[in-house]
Amino acid sequence: MSAFTFDPRIGTMKLLNRQSSAGADPCYISIDEDRKNAFVANYSSGSLAVLPINKDGSLQKPSQVIQDEGKGPDASRQEGPHVHMAYFSPGEKFLIYNDLGTDKMNIMRYRPSKPQPLTLETSVSVKPGNGPRHLVFSNDHKYLYLLQEMGSAINVYQFNGGKPKELQSVKMLNPDFKGTNGAAAIHITPDGHFLFATDRLEASAILSYSINPETGKLTFMERHITAKNPRDFAIDPTGKWLL
Repeated sequence: MSAFTFDPRIGTMKLLNRQSSAGADPCYISIDEDRKNAFVANYSSGSLAVLPINKDGSLQKPSQVIQDEGKGPDASRQEGPHVHMAYFSPGEKFLIYNDLGTDKMNIMRYRPSKPQPLTLETSVSVKPGNGPRHLVFSNDHKYLYLLQEMGSAINVYQFNGGKPKELQSVKMLNPDFKGTNGAAAIHITPDGHFLFATDRLEASAILSYSINPETGKLTFMERHITAKNPRDFAIDPTGKWLL
């Protein structure tokens, strides 16, 4: 992992230092609001690392490494753990990391003052072989939406005190679809009314859903076919443009 300074006036960057992610193929990084720690998801080794941040923004060596164990039913993709995301809940009481290899969403209690700040609160299993990838919270913080890469599905949870309750599971593929798929990214519009998600490979599309503000549940709206492999996207702050 590398830390840089950034000068927003002229757009220049300067390397501060580098530290090991304590795992193989780091793929996602999150930082708490107080900038005390960086949290790194190591995909291939199936681990989550915590790297303390110095006052100048440089990184210390990992203070905690959580190594997942287990596997899933798909021997080609789930031969072992594959941590794909590390993401804070609103208010930062919990850090959530998704493990594609073990079909689990792991919710960790975050106590920033402790030398090892993460402890397991609970784990949520998804349908075997679905492979959870990324997640997003509703704008009112009541609901969590979990995107599953291998199963191309979105699970909706009520999120209360670190204990998710499943409300709905939405399949992204058409019932007659026979090709390859791989759901990738999930985001919500600034007004909180709509959710978008991508699917890759032969299913390549961006799907849109409306969000019921009373229940958090999703209703399918549109499937927009794209060029192959839409891995990620962003919605601009006005909510008028999707890139």
